[in-house]
Amino acid sequence: MALIDGRYEIEGEIGRDAGGIVFRAIDTQYNQEVAIKQLGEPEEMDEIRERVEVHWDSIHALDHPNIIKTYAYGLDITGFYLVLEYAAGISLQQRLITEGKLPVKEGLELFRGIVSALAYAHEQNLLHLNIEPANIFLVKVGANTIAKVANFSLWQSGDKATPPEADSSAAFFQAPELRRKSYIGKACDVYAAGKLLYVMVTGETASRVSPEAIPPDPMLQELIYKCIRTNRSDRYQSMDEILALLPSGGGEAIPASRKDKPAAAAVLDATPAMEGRYQSRLPKETAEPVAPHALDTVELSMKGLNVGQVRVTAGLKNRLKACERHLRERRLNSAREMMGDIGKLLSGSPPPQDGAKPDSGLELFEQLEQDLSAREAELAELVESAREALENHWLKDCLLYCANAEELSVERTGCEQFRERANQMLTNINIFWEGALQAFNQGLYEKSSLACMKILELQPNHAEALALRARLLGSRRQKKIAKALLWVLPVLLVLSLAIGGLSYWLWQYRKRCKDFEEYRKAGNAAKASEIAGYIRNRYEPAKIFHEERQQAGDSLAAMADERDKINAKQVVTLAAAKGLWEEAEAAKTAATEAYGTGDNRKSIPLADKAAGHYRDLQVQLLIVYKVLPLMAKDEWRQALKLVKEALKINPKVEKVRQLQEQIKLRLIPELRIITLVKGDEVKGAKIYLNGKLVKEQTPDPILLRTRRFYKIKVVLAPRHTRYYVPYETIYKFEHDEAKTIRVELEVVEGPGKGKTWTLPELGMNFAPIEPGNFRMGVEDGPLDARPVRSVQLSKNFWMGVHEVSQEEYYLVTKRNPSRGRKTRRCPVNTISWAEARDFCRRLSRREKAAHRLPKGYSYRLPTEAEWEYCCRAKTPPGELTVDAHAWHANNVGEDKYREVGAKEANPWGLHDMLGSVAEWCRDWYTTAAYSRKARKDPLGPSRGKNKVVRGGSRISPPEECRSYLRSKLPPKTRNPHLGFRVALAPVISN
Repeated sequence: MALIDGRYEIEGEIGRDAGGIVFRAIDTQYNQEVAIKQLGEPEEMDEIRERVEVHWDSIHALDHPNIIKTYAYGLDITGFYLVLEYAAGISLQQRLITEGKLPVKEGLELFRGIVSALAYAHEQNLLHLNIEPANIFLVKVGANTIAKVANFSLWQSGDKATPPEADSSAAFFQAPELRRKSYIGKACDVYAAGKLLYVMVTGETASRVSPEAIPPDPMLQELIYKCIRTNRSDRYQSMDEILALLPSGGGEAIPASRKDKPAAAAVLDATPAMEGRYQSRLPKETAEPVAPHALDTVELSMKGLNVGQVRVTAGLKNRLKACERHLRERRLNSAREMMGDIGKLLSGSPPPQDGAKPDSGLELFEQLEQDLSAREAELAELVESAREALENHWLKDCLLYCANAEELSVERTGCEQFRERANQMLTNINIFWEGALQAFNQGLYEKSSLACMKILELQPNHAEALALRARLLGSRRQKKIAKALLWVLPVLLVLSLAIGGLSYWLWQYRKRCKDFEEYRKAGNAAKASEIAGYIRNRYEPAKIFHEERQQAGDSLAAMADERDKINAKQVVTLAAAKGLWEEAEAAKTAATEAYGTGDNRKSIPLADKAAGHYRDLQVQLLIVYKVLPLMAKDEWRQALKLVKEALKINPKVEKVRQLQEQIKLRLIPELRIITLVKGDEVKGAKIYLNGKLVKEQTPDPILLRTRRFYKIKVVLAPRHTRYYVPYETIYKFEHDEAKTIRVELEVVEGPGKGKTWTLPELGMNFAPIEPGNFRMGVEDGPLDARPVRSVQLSKNFWMGVHEVSQEEYYLVTKRNPSRGRKTRRCPVNTISWAEARDFCRRLSRREKAAHRLPKGYSYRLPTEAEWEYCCRAKTPPGELTVDAHAWHANNVGEDKYREVGAKEANPWGLHDMLGSVAEWCRDWYTTAAYSRKARKDPLGPSRGKNKVVRGGSRISPPEECRSYLRSKLPPKTRNPHLGFRVALAPVISN
């Protein structure tokens, strides 16, 4: 699994949008499921990162049931990322795509949660500016579904907002002033909320809002239309006004204030009574219809019509008049679009009652439809004629058709491209024609002909270009005839000489072919090979004979080379090789004879056979006379070298390979390391060779190679309170033999589990702390100490028995920044958080060099949980007597600087946990620390402005010296009442 920032373990991709990629991850520090969103392209990353950092306090503080919370942000090799609350569900956009529009009741319930979230953000001086279905997530909470607003990377603070760039999907939801970037404010989110409600109850995202698509409820229509008014002063002025109009579970509007109960919670409490309230607002059949906008009065009967039919009838008259005006003005496209809308209106109007007069609007519609169809048919015929004329290169006719079409309609007719193309072609023809005439007058006939060809490509029936090209072709033909006559006589002379030479060559070639066949049949291989060298490129038998002759010669040469490598005297004395030698000699003689008679195909395999026998003889002689004597003298390395040479001669001899493996076994040395502690052998130490851990542990043997240097390191893990100094040496094997190294490890006393540890030379005492559980915080205490949470500390650690003294600080850092009374046993003061951390790091390096630092542990500042766990020492808050255990403002006296350990220790032997000097903790301070989900070894937030300070000081009143009270200070703070305590505890990575 990939890790981000060494903390967030990526488990898979959730989705992608224009803002970036979203992953599901686990926060390993708190064992919490989160969402990681990687934002922006590389060129946009700095802008997004700067915007988030500027508004981080406001964005991070957003805490509302209908808002996806933001936990942290960061930058790693993949780019800038945000850590968000993980909300398991689908987006509103996915819901609309798969299921269509929402039921009105469900849509209003979800919409109330969204408006409540926006109202809460506006109270925090935050705008969203990017409300759309893709940024709304539907999450199951029990049996209910709530809406959560997401994609907060585009949330802006109200006084420094910058609008997001609108793409094709988001532009529908953006207010006109936001698209023009002329105004940015709460009214922009009001507009987007109205558009969002329209999409939720209609399922449509057309370029304009259609009144017919909205469910016929005056309240719902008025709510949508007032939100999306063009003039922002005509809209609702706040989200609270919208909340007051929305139905609630009890039948009454929920108050605008969200201090007592968030609006999202009200949505979850909604009951079926809401459906009855919504139905009661619908117009009854006998009531007068209420229209959302003022319409022209039309003398039609309203009896029996619903609200949608009244609205259709009321707008029909004006639309027909506008359509008639467009036809008079020759705007056919606009008229056709209006006719489509009028047709939809007419399809929803009621039929005329029996005996009623025909509807004059319907008659006008039919008349306009006939007129428009006739003009469109005429226009389509002109456009088709223009296209056909252009394809046939009738350019002037094409322009005439285009002009007639543009007279018929002032809007786009579809023939604009034909007119433009025809004009361009006529312009090019005129340019080419002028160039052709100019080139012809200057005698540049080739250039003139090329210009004519270009003209004819554009207009094949161009008369002037055809005539000029015919004239140019006649002149060119006459010149070619004259030029050809100048070449006839020389060509005839050369041709006659060539024919004579060719006849002689053919005679000579036939003679050589005949001689080649005669010499080959007679067995005269030398003469046949000589003639074949001349005719092999034209006579196939000669080519084959020549190639076989060369191959046979190469085989004989290779055979002779292999024979020359053999010592004949050794062959005679070696009885096992005598038969093989005779067989090789016979094959050599037969191959030579076949080569002499020209039987090349027979000579090649015989020569190869003889060469193979000679190689086998070389291997036998090398093994018998050189390798075996060296093995008898235990000169294994020289013997291995000769065996490798034998395998190069013939790698297929299996006995030689077996001999090689036998010699290799003699060359592998063995190293055995025995670990001793005070003269007694111990097992289990790990061995490192050249910095790498080998699998063997002492005293297991290790196989090495000779004549090489090895850096050997032996490490034995600590046992109880005994630590061992690693052994290191450099060793070289000079000979091929087994070696044993006896390693005596130096013993060092160090901290042990469950035992008090005192640092040598410094005298700092550390008390052992066992792992355990405790309840952190207090129920009736301050807000930042609530709620009480059960915390588990899972590992052993040691806590300093008292605060770091001035003497101890000086021995480590060689300085004493304390103010007031300076003495050895007084706690060091005037220490910043960074100085305290530096002291701990120096102490860790010192103890690591002395090999007394347990593996996985370091000296560091205690976490807030570790400090409170040690301070309480398993006792409830308030049971320890403050006067007996702490120096505070009421008992410190005039000399405020008291020595460490003067007061009673708590049950775990720790002094001055309360009072004396306030103690730095490792954690960053946050008021919501106790509400975080981490309960095991909690660490607090990863960043912040202030560090945690605990325990109170000598100037604090007794009631402020409590184990659960938390304070905060910037890390750079230094004053005479600040000190620290050191813990030997598990290493924390970040």
